[in-house]
Amino acid sequence: LNRATQGLYTPGSSFKIVTAALALNQGFKGTLPCPADGYTTSAHYRKIRDHEYYEARRAGRVWKGHGNLDLSTALAESSNVFFAQLGVSYGSDAFLRNAERFYFDRQVALHKSPLGAWEMSTGRLPRIAASDKYGLAQASVGQGALLVTPAHMALIAAAVANGGVAMRPRLVASDPPAQLARFMPEDNARRLARMLRGVVADGTGRGIDVEGLMIAGKTGTAQNPLGAAHGWFVGFAPAERPRLAVAVLVEHGGFGSAIAAPIARDLLLKARELGLLP
Repeated sequence: LNRATQGLYTPGSSFKIVTAALALNQGFKGTLPCPADGYTTSAHYRKIRDHEYYEARRAGRVWKGHGNLDLSTALAESSNVFFAQLGVSYGSDAFLRNAERFYFDRQVALHKSPLGAWEMSTGRLPRIAASDKYGLAQASVGQGALLVTPAHMALIAAAVANGGVAMRPRLVASDPPAQLARFMPEDNARRLARMLRGVVADGTGRGIDVEGLMIAGKTGTAQNPLGAAHGWFVGFAPAERPRLAVAVLVEHGGFGSAIAAPIARDLLLKARELGLLP
């Protein structure tokens, strides 16, 4: 199994890039309340909470919550409460249409030859019924039945960096570059790219903010029923004139900010050393 192109994993908060794109496409403005006690669609379901709630509880403290958050701050702080509400507010039809624009449930050809075709899988998103608001809330924060491949997450990061246009991935250097699809409008992609720079400058990715490198991206910690959480970081650099996109997944690695993000930083530092980044 090629884990990069075929392995399917829960994306956790790295998927909030896609939910944020939905909000921008829908013209979201203003703020949403993000109380410490969390959010749920029904008393029958466990509340979705932010990681600060659990950190405070483990330390014997009481967390007061984020209060009202706008989209940029919610992305930087990776608020589950915000993004769960956001996805539910737009409904399953809009959520699924947005996922389709980001090429979910596809096979993408990487190279074709007389010997056969090499392909990558994209994410898997089962149909969410309009009545399943809790399932939609879970998917909106990158949990539930949603699955992705690392290659697809790298493609999503690259599309945001490229003004919303995804280029067809290539394995062979002589294959000509070709546009795959437009994932989102250019103006919204530029806004989202600035928000992802804020994640690293001032948010959950601040631990990898290297002077001169200008990394933009999103951390993720994906709950996993088979063991410890998967750690994620997806992003690109430099933020203002992107050259490279990256997706890092550490299976059972724990917090993405602590394990996956530093690997992404080191990869990008090595790329700069090799002259692949300015």
